[in-house]
Amino acid sequence: MWVCRYEAVTYVSQYRPTAAKKWEQELQTLGENNARLSIALQESTNNVEHWKKQLLDCKEEGDRLQEK
Repeated sequence: MWVCRYEAVTYVSQYRPTAAKKWEQELQTLGENNARLSIALQESTNNVEHWKKQLLDCKEEGDRLQEK
């Protein structure tokens, strides 16, 4: 069963303060990594859209040249 971050840290901090600090650092790191991955995913999505448009433009230009 998943518990919220606050409950997990509170529970551990009552029994093992060093473990709670380690968990808090781990959660912070995971949050930062998640933010970086989200940004990278958005950039990748934007790149895909750009290349789709470029491909469509090239296909249209190729079609125009074949018609001549």
